Amino acid sequence: MVTMDTSLLTHILYRFRGARRSLLTLLLLGILVSTTTVAQEQTAVSGREGFETEELFDTGWQFYFDNDISFNDEKDRNYTGGVALTLSGKRTAGYWFSIDDWLNGLDRLSGFESLLKGNAGINRHALEFGLTIFTPDDIAEQEAISDDHPYANMLFMANSQTTVYSDRGLIFQSTLLLGLLGTAVGEQVQKTIHNLTDSDEPQGWKNQISEGGELTAKYTLSAQKVLLSHQGNISYDIRGGVEAGVGYSTDLNSSISFRLGKLNTPWWSFIPHQSEYISLGQTFGDNAQQGANPAELFVWGGLNLKYRLYNAILQGQFRDSAVTYDHDDLEPLILDGWLGITKTFRNGFGIRFVMRKQNYEIKGSGRNDPFWSGLIISRTY
Repeated sequence: MVTMDTSLLTHILYRFRGARRSLLTLLLLGILVSTTTVAQEQTAVSGREGFETEELFDTGWQFYFDNDISFNDEKDRNYTGGVALTLSGKRTAGYWFSIDDWLNGLDRLSGFESLLKGNAGINRHALEFGLTIFTPDDIAEQEAISDDHPYANMLFMANSQTTVYSDRGLIFQSTLLLGLLGTAVGEQVQKTIHNLTDSDEPQGWKNQISEGGELTAKYTLSAQKVLLSHQGNISYDIRGGVEAGVGYSTDLNSSISFRLGKLNTPWWSFIPHQSEYISLGQTFGDNAQQGANPAELFVWGGLNLKYRLYNAILQGQFRDSAVTYDHDDLEPLILDGWLGITKTFRNGFGIRFVMRKQNYEIKGSGRNDPFWSGLIISRTY
C-alpha cells in the first residue's frame, strides 16, 4: 500500500504563503533561465540507445481514469475525477479535427517557436480527449452550496508538441486545449457511476459552472531539465520544470520530480507532472524496431508549486453561475504532490497507479484537501 505524508506538504505551503511576490519573480526567472539554456547547456544525459529521432506515424496510446479517495465512507459520495484518452505520433497532427496548426500559430505568436531552432531536437506530437468532473462534498443537496467547490465539468481536446534536446537534458512542450464547460455530460457520467456503485445520486448539477454550455481554452508552455541522472541496476533521474498557462486556468508553476527503479527508457519519454487533475500532453518514446519495447518497473513522484491567477472552474467565465468565487476568496498558492508506480512489459503494454494531493483552494472553508488516485493503461509501439 502506498501512503503519503501530507504534513510535509502543509509545512512547505505555510512557509511559502508569506512570499507570494518573491515566488512569482522566481518562477518568471526560472522560465527565462530554462528556455535560454537551449543554446548554452551541453550536459550529457544517459538513455537507452535505439530510440528513433524521426517520429513514427503511430507511437502509442494511453487511457487514464482517476477518482477522489475517501477514507470516511465506503461509497463514492463526492466523486471528483475524470477520464482521458491520449494518442501519440505524427498521425495526431494530421487528423481533420486536429488543432495542431492553431498550436503552431500560437507558438509563433508567443515567440516559443524561436527557441526551437535547428534540427537537433527530437519532435513528438500527442492528441488527447477527456472529461473532468468536480462536485461539492454534499451531493444530496439540491440548492447551491456557497462554501464548497461548485459542480463543474469540462469536455476537452488538446494537441501537444514536444521537442527534446537529449544531449542537453532539456525538453520543451506546448499545449493548446479547447474545452466545453457546463454540459449535461458530467451529470450523466456521475449518475451512471453512482448507480453502478449503489451510491447517493447527485442532486445539484443545475448549479454547475456555466450551466448550459460555454466554450473555454488554455495555452500552456513548459520546460524541463534533468538535474541528476544515473544508469545502472537501479537507475534514477531527477528533473526540474517550469510552466506557464493562459486560459480557463491561468497560472505559473515550478516543479521537481523523479523516477527510481529499473529504467530502460529515456527520461523525456515520461512526463507525469503535466496535470490539472487529468494528465495533459503525455508523449511516448518510440522504438527503433517494432516490438522492441523494454520492460520497466519504477516508482515516481514529485512536487509542483502553482501560483494561480485565475480559475474558471471556481470563478466562472462569461455566463452566470449559481456559485462562483472572487480571486480574493481563493488560495493563489497551490502545492500539489504525487507518488506513483509504473510497470511496463515487452509487448508494449504498461500500467501505472498514482496518488495525488493538493491544498484546498477555497479560503476558510474547512474542507479536506483534495486527495485522488489515477489508473493509467498504455500501449507503446
